[in-house]
Amino acid sequence: DLRRLIFTLDDDQAVLVTAARAAGAAAKFCGSSGAIVAVPRPGTDLDAVADSLESGASVCRRVRVSLTP
Repeated sequence: DLRRLIFTLDDDQAVLVTAARAAGAAAKFCGSSGAIVAVPRPGTDLDAVADSLESGASVCRRVRVSLTP
């Protein structure tokens, strides 16, 4: 949200962040390449997040992060 206040964002890119947030994910615009990162909140339907991004994203990748002590 701060980046949106400081810089002019392309509407298509802002739509991706809004869609991910509406589907229950935290979302962040990463930079000038147009990529966003969406992190589902606990209990969020992953398919719903992916589906919300599908219409506006050229690529949508699911990444599983595993932290091992």
